[in-house]
Amino acid sequence: MPLVYYAFWALGVRVLVRGAPPPPRAERAAGRRGVLFACSHRTLLDPIFLSTALGRPVAAVTYSLSRLSEFLSPIRTVRLTRDRASDAAMIRELLAEGD
Repeated sequence: MPLVYYAFWALGVRVLVRGAPPPPRAERAAGRRGVLFACSHRTLLDPIFLSTALGRPVAAVTYSLSRLSEFLSPIRTVRLTRDRASDAAMIRELLAEGD
């Protein structure tokens, strides 16, 4: 993730954060789960920008990215199966770990 800041700088990308982001896991009340962020694009750019704005890693849940995109991603990716029960269990596990 530290390289993303330099890549943004080199490309002239500026990230503007408005409002207060949710607290990191260490500051959450005991027993609370992570926060689910819904992105509006099918690429990994939204979660990468989100991770940069929050200043901490977030996992991207995907079902339509290529394996190469997942491999090259600077953030963790988790592939969904489109099976409702197994995907729900996977998302529950991810939210228990964090955002």
